Amino acid sequence: MALQDKLEDNGWELDDLKQTLQIDGFDDAAVGVTNNYEIVYDYDKLVDECCRQLECTVEEAIDYVEFNILGSLPPRYGTAQPVVMYLFEDENDKNKTEEISKA
Repeated sequence: MALQDKLEDNGWELDDLKQTLQIDGFDDAAVGVTNNYEIVYDYDKLVDECCRQLECTVEEAIDYVEFNILGSLPPRYGTAQPVVMYLFEDENDKNKTEEISKA
């Protein structure tokens, strides 16, 4: 889903975020907005989307995200930047994954 559609579905206007840098091409990894009008991206979704777009391994995608996306963000001076979030691993999700793989 396009970032603009996600924002509008949740009551935000893209104009509200004009000063915020976005990670182009990774709208599917956007998961929210901070109270400072910064777009929040899920790190794992960035990696997954990179795998899909570049048709590469997870390891290659991690390298790409770390160097080409996170490494290219300018220092946080004045301009609202994207926030990349690392989710805690939920033990229940881990157990579900193990159960599915055993089936």
